Amino acid sequence: MSPSVRNVFTATELDRMQKLFGNMIEQYYPISKPRIKMTLEKEDWGIKMLKKVSLDTIVNRLKFERRQNRASEMSKL
Repeated sequence: MSPSVRNVFTATELDRMQKLFGNMIEQYYPISKPRIKMTLEKEDWGIKMLKKVSLDTIVNRLKFERRQNRASEMSKL
């Protein structure tokens, strides 16, 4: 990961994303760019985030969160 991408999201942004897209992260709903964009555009902070980082970066972060969630569930077994 390049230094320019590392720490691109604040803790508050990550918390908001985890809550807003919890169904994609925890319930394994499809991670859909159009749905993510549409959902973020309904939130003031989401519009700012879309201006700050690319949609691809947000999608990759959600995929990472999903992998972390799966790893956490597997370690509980």
